[in-house]
Amino acid sequence: MRSHRRRAPPRPEPPAAPDHRPDVFVWDHETDSRLWTAPDLKTYLHHALTGDDHWWCRPPV
Repeated sequence: MRSHRRRAPPRPEPPAAPDHRPDVFVWDHETDSRLWTAPDLKTYLHHALTGDDHWWCRPPV
């Protein structure tokens, strides 16, 4: 005999954190400093996958 269980209603999305930013930073664990690298994840991935290894440590032109 099959059991007819009800599915739980979908959970609502949690609210975004008030300090959420789309910017991407590189974190230096030795000094606990952060270096801004890109305005969003898409831009970061574009540079990371098509650029050279150290594109993120040069100042923007």
